[in-house]
Amino acid sequence: MKEYRRRLLQGPASAPWKPVLAWAAFTEPFCFLDSASADAYGKFSLLVGGGAVRRLQPAAPSGVTTKEEWNQSKAVYRAAPTWWFGILSYEFKNVLESLDTTATRFPDTPDFCFFEPQWVLGVPSDGSAPWVEFHDSMTPAEEAVWWARWQRENAEDARDGEKEHGSSRKASLLTPTAEQQQSYERAAQELLDHMRKGNLYEANLCLAWDHPVAPDPLTLYAAWREKAKAPMAGLFRWKDVWLVSGSPERYLQIANHRVISRPIKGTAPRGKSAAEDRASENLLRESSKERAENTMIVDVVRNDLSRFCVPGTVHVPSLCAIESFETVHQMVSTVEGTLMPGADGLTAIECSFPMGSMTGAPKVEAMKRLNEVEKFARGWYSGSMGYLSPDGSSDWNVVIRSLLVHTKEKRTRTAAGSALTLAADPLQEWSECLLKVAAVHSVLEKVVLNDV
Repeated sequence: MKEYRRRLLQGPASAPWKPVLAWAAFTEPFCFLDSASADAYGKFSLLVGGGAVRRLQPAAPSGVTTKEEWNQSKAVYRAAPTWWFGILSYEFKNVLESLDTTATRFPDTPDFCFFEPQWVLGVPSDGSAPWVEFHDSMTPAEEAVWWARWQRENAEDARDGEKEHGSSRKASLLTPTAEQQQSYERAAQELLDHMRKGNLYEANLCLAWDHPVAPDPLTLYAAWREKAKAPMAGLFRWKDVWLVSGSPERYLQIANHRVISRPIKGTAPRGKSAAEDRASENLLRESSKERAENTMIVDVVRNDLSRFCVPGTVHVPSLCAIESFETVHQMVSTVEGTLMPGADGLTAIECSFPMGSMTGAPKVEAMKRLNEVEKFARGWYSGSMGYLSPDGSSDWNVVIRSLLVHTKEKRTRTAAGSALTLAADPLQEWSECLLKVAAVHSVLEKVVLNDV
């Protein structure tokens, strides 16, 4: 079995993110997992995989997978646990729960795509030395090229900062129309009708914007990273499609048999002054509606974790805590458990995907009803990006506050969602969606106008 050989990185102890990010320009596939702000739970502040020894994805050109293909992929990993980086599309739910998606999908975004990397670069969050691992299939010549490129990118990063800014004219890519708002409110009312009948308790309704532009993904990520400073951020490249993510949410982490999920439900804007900011935070903290939404999803997550954790170990050490990010305040809960003997990261995915915060309660019924009313296939949005490691640990985000860029088709997609309960006002939920996506769009506009 081919394995990885590790070498410590020389140079700055932090392994600057910019020169590492630059490698995406000439490396495909590429996965860049980035804690752009403090993350008390993360094992790495930066984890990057590049090149492919092997790829796993559906055979169908549509990217739609089958249960048999998924089982074959699981067998590959379990036969020889190694590094796998990848994406799970929201539409992967169709395999796990026998559901269907009829809406048109964003092109070239398969239900799942994993790759075993040629090299992995890790920056541990505990302050220990950064390292790089090379797959045994890499030749000495290829490794020498890697080191030469590493030196060059670090040197170029040191000279960065000389770029001129472009036009400062104003433009808006976020143009919510009256028709779009009415469509959203009709969908919300349909879901509320199901709630009044007792079919649903909560549902996370989403909508998307498609833009006929394809900005440079590296520039876009650097700008969005600077604005969002998110703990579960990252960049993923798969052929002509790039995922640019500033996610604050952890879907699932497994390390030393400890399982952690940190669902987010409840959002409030940052204030323009310290007093206004505190007032907004307190309104979120004291909102009975937001607490009810968050608590319902915590119950969904507890149920999901109980399917693959040791009985009696699933607990909630933190319920409805307020965490502040650069662009919004969020209500965050933490659910933990102990991994059941014989279970692994793939077991956990099968038992808990998609994450409760992007679906609803009851979970499967919510997904069915959302399929009926949402006008787009979510695809990678509200899916997950992350990794599996040789020692069995893994970490996965929730793909929100993100952009999809298709460089060949010159197309970019953004999306947002908001949770509905019987206490919800569709107009307020529409406004919450606009709040969540506003910062994303402001960065996209600046990059398109070369204002960064």
